[in-house]
Amino acid sequence: MKRKATRNFDLRIRLDNNKWKVVKLEEGKIINWPLVEYFLKDDEKDDPLLTEDRINLMGYGDELPTLEHHAREINAILKETFSNIGLTLVDFKLEFGYDADHNLLLADELSPDGMRLWKDGQSFDKDLFRKDKGNIVDAYKYILDKLT
Repeated sequence: MKRKATRNFDLRIRLDNNKWKVVKLEEGKIINWPLVEYFLKDDEKDDPLLTEDRINLMGYGDELPTLEHHAREINAILKETFSNIGLTLVDFKLEFGYDADHNLLLADELSPDGMRLWKDGQSFDKDLFRKDKGNIVDAYKYILDKLT
């Protein structure tokens, strides 16, 4: 099945100062209503943030309510799933695209590589590797063991 990924967006439950310094919220600040943001998946442009106006100009504005609905629904499921095994879902990304018949699809896997998870306030995701904070293999094994 030929797929053309056309948009990517992050659903953020908490903010991280590393990426969100302009917001001036401390890392780990709880946001009561998940913040949905849209990014264009384009490595050459460094995946720019898209406003609703830009999304409308690109011709995808009619799909924003559907995308947001799916994002919030997936968030609720993931948040509960990880909470049940002692982890906090901090944020994650979803990538949507179209198949050859122009059906909107979730076009990426849901894994710890596409989200940030914390256990007792400590990173339990790829930040362990990226920031040299611990053993990513042990963390991923923990997650797998708890989910199975």
